[in-house]
Amino acid sequence: MSDNPVTPEYVIKNFAMAFLVMVRVPARHLRPELSQLLIEVGKDDMDWPDQETRVRLATPPPAHISAMDEVSLWLRFIPNQVERRIVVLRSITSKDGYPALSWRALGRKFGRHHETIETWHAKAIQRVVVALNQGRANFVPERKIADGYNISNMDPADIGKRR
Repeated sequence: MSDNPVTPEYVIKNFAMAFLVMVRVPARHLRPELSQLLIEVGKDDMDWPDQETRVRLATPPPAHISAMDEVSLWLRFIPNQVERRIVVLRSITSKDGYPALSWRALGRKFGRHHETIETWHAKAIQRVVVALNQGRANFVPERKIADGYNISNMDPADIGKRR
């Protein structure tokens, strides 16, 4: 295990930043796994910019796109599709940086009590934390921070600047 173990807050922040990057990458340039994720989550679930809007948004630098790709692979550690959808939907942030969907809104969407949704989310995030701390992913947080690839160091305002 690393001297600096991965925390749930770290995972949540990285998922949020990864999806901020994802909405700015033209759909045709997303890896097939990410395209499948968008189908799985459902476009209706997301405040997803249309292609015309995406063209006007600044394309993220390659380092951010690489980090997004790596962070999105963490979803494979969440075997339950419903939990994966909850993590993805909770990772989508509004322009002010807060989750776009509240726990109550997610509860209504899934037909469950909001505290149940919050528990499922925490369980799913913990699975990712355990996997990362066990070294089951290529993403090594310390190396990425040193290389300047750590997506959690990005400022959301920089990602959304228009060309």
